[in-house]
Amino acid sequence: MENMDLAMVKMSWGNFGFDYVHSDSVGNSGCILCVWDVNSFRKVSHTVSDYFVMIRGVWLKIAITLERYLSDHRPILLRESHLDYGPTPFRFYHNWLEIEGFDKLVEDTWRDAYDVASNAMCGMALKLKYLKSKIREWIKSNTKDMKSEVVNSLQDIKKLQAMEMAQKAKIKWCIEGDENSSFFHDAGIFKGIKLNSSMSLSHMFYADDAVFVCHWCDDNINTLIHVLECFYRVFGLRINMSKSKIMGVLVAENKVKSAATKLGCLLLNTPFTYLGTKVGGSMARSHAWEEVINKLGNGNNISFWADYWIGDDTLNVLYLRLYALENSKHVYVSMKLADIKLDNFFRRMPRGGIEHAQFTELSDRVSDVILLSISDRWIWSLEGSGEVTVASIRREIDDKRLSGVTSKTRWIKSVLIKVNIHAWKVMLDALPRRLNISRRGIVIDSILCPICDNGVESSNHLFLTCNLARQLSRMITHWWDTPQVEGNSYDDWWSWLLSLRLSSKYKRILEGIFYVMW
Repeated sequence: MENMDLAMVKMSWGNFGFDYVHSDSVGNSGCILCVWDVNSFRKVSHTVSDYFVMIRGVWLKIAITLERYLSDHRPILLRESHLDYGPTPFRFYHNWLEIEGFDKLVEDTWRDAYDVASNAMCGMALKLKYLKSKIREWIKSNTKDMKSEVVNSLQDIKKLQAMEMAQKAKIKWCIEGDENSSFFHDAGIFKGIKLNSSMSLSHMFYADDAVFVCHWCDDNINTLIHVLECFYRVFGLRINMSKSKIMGVLVAENKVKSAATKLGCLLLNTPFTYLGTKVGGSMARSHAWEEVINKLGNGNNISFWADYWIGDDTLNVLYLRLYALENSKHVYVSMKLADIKLDNFFRRMPRGGIEHAQFTELSDRVSDVILLSISDRWIWSLEGSGEVTVASIRREIDDKRLSGVTSKTRWIKSVLIKVNIHAWKVMLDALPRRLNISRRGIVIDSILCPICDNGVESSNHLFLTCNLARQLSRMITHWWDTPQVEGNSYDDWWSWLLSLRLSSKYKRILEGIFYVMW
């Protein structure tokens, strides 16, 4: 259409209650027509170009403008007008074509659609309406199945993760040792050696290995084989016998070889190193203890270059060029520090470059060393006094093995003592939940939560993240008119409680309510 007149616009609008502005067509570009209701909008001015039409005016019914004040424009407030323009057109999403079975559904539905209208257009509309309803039902059922598959897949992944966590917990428990490790000794199945009338020794567990000590007999060998086989069947871990060794004390060599063949392990011959010390051989000879004596030192018997006496490394490693100049490689600290120059045993003076730099660094390093008039001795670094105490060892072990607690213990006087104790156990994750029971090495059918079957049953899950716990929390927060609980741990719950805009008194009451719910 090359131009536009009033009659053409009236045919499009339907009546003469309108005003319009248009731009004629230019080349292959069509014309631009802008039409509006004169009862809703009053034109002030307009600008027409070959490629756009701009109209300036005032909205009459639905326009409320704010004061201009210092701004360069007047903000307009628009109100929503609810009008029924009839049924919406049929919408189609292209991704439906990628769903298996969609094409066949459309063909079968269109073929089975009833056509009772005499008018072809009405019949087409009815068939499209019928097709639309069938597609909607099919998409909803298909989407529901897809969601179910995703949920089931996520549950399978969570179950695998839970099984992995349980397996790791069992492995860790077996490495650290538990109450079952002494069962064979207490039951008399595995006979150890008696140290005195009230004490016997059958096994020793370490971080990554174990030592079994027993009387030499066929029953103990068979029991050990049975124990290792049970360990493999329960935990799925097989002991690497190619690295394991067996040794007999005052036992015939042929019997030891026979037992090693039966177990599938190697022979342990003396002397061997145990905990950094040589064991076996003729320990009455003086040279057998030289290694221990050199480590301990006796008075002025600390080597200046070879012993660990200042820093974490020996000086012969830190200062290789100076050590090469040393004539007396085994000089003691007291003899070396007798001369402040430190070059009294050098075959020549250090020259420039790296020798001079190392000599300056060594001089600065030992300049603050003061030799006391007491014998050299080992000190215990865990105590300020330097003495070995059981308490310091216990604290060091607890710091390494016991889990830390970041939150302080809470106590609400308005609730029962047993409720406070229960909340305290929730904070420490010390309740006998399925995950904790599994970590103890006790075999159970499942470690999943029995309420929702959608997560490992731990204290955090049971009281904070389980669906039932979340529903109860929502009811409590709705009752108190507070934000919902956020977080998946006790620390997160405690941070949420502290963030509430309530007085301390009301916070303690709300805290007590959660304790009672738990």
